[in-house]
Amino acid sequence: MSSQESVAVYRDVAYFLWEDGVYQWGDDGLICLSDGRVRSWFATDSYFNRKRFQYAFGGVDPLETSTDSI
Repeated sequence: MSSQESVAVYRDVAYFLWEDGVYQWGDDGLICLSDGRVRSWFATDSYFNRKRFQYAFGGVDPLETSTDSI
């Protein structure tokens, strides 16, 4: 993972930032949630400065827990 602070766990599923996107790790294994939708945000420097990924942090919004919008 790019930053240990990017890890968030909700209902026994972990979410974290890696070099090419946001991943989910749960009973179904490792799944890239950003693959195909917003991968360019993470794979290029057009949207984010990838050198700063080490400073990224994650969290779970207790009011919005659906991943349908990802």
